[in-house]
Amino acid sequence: LTVRPHSFPMHTSFVRLLNLHLAEKTPRLAASFSLGIAILLGASSVVHADGNPDLVGVLSAITDPQMAADMGLSEEQLDRLKALIKGHEAKAIEFAAELRSLDAGERRERSKQKLRSIEMEGMGLLNDTQRARAEQLRLRGLGVAAILEPEIAKATNVSPEQLAKIQTLVEGRRGMLRELGPEKGEAEYKRQLESVLDETQKARSEEHTS
Repeated sequence: LTVRPHSFPMHTSFVRLLNLHLAEKTPRLAASFSLGIAILLGASSVVHADGNPDLVGVLSAITDPQMAADMGLSEEQLDRLKALIKGHEAKAIEFAAELRSLDAGERRERSKQKLRSIEMEGMGLLNDTQRARAEQLRLRGLGVAAILEPEIAKATNVSPEQLAKIQTLVEGRRGMLRELGPEKGEAEYKRQLESVLDETQKARSEEHTS
């Protein structure tokens, strides 16, 4: 199974259905949900099998049959992970409604916290070895954007200004892909991310995500 940074495709049918439903209910709610999805887009990028990776992060990767086998997941673990994924996806509209009254910064933070809490809940079903592997996949999927993780930011000694630039790029990734196309947009996104770091910082970042 190949893990490629920034390659998570969205389950477009799922997202479109949610957006259509939300638009019928209230345009503001639809806009809030779209923003939440755009924020989460930069979060995880690993080949997946079950679930929308924009909503459940790395849990969608570890339920891939080959990855699950490589990690030694039992049938019981897989069943519980899949049930967890379905349960959280079913609550996506409810979560979007919670974002309605928040400003952009708060929506971004709540979305990040929500994604991380879902991932942690799923990792709680794994043993220590499996959990370490899942965390490795999660960081690898983030690519250069993993620098936003506090422990990696500290290890690579990035400045607040650098972190701000990377955060802006992560948030603008979806627009870049839409404007330039998936392949060119992804290449430009990666180029701009890497340009923010010096060579030492890049090397230290790769140590934590490889």
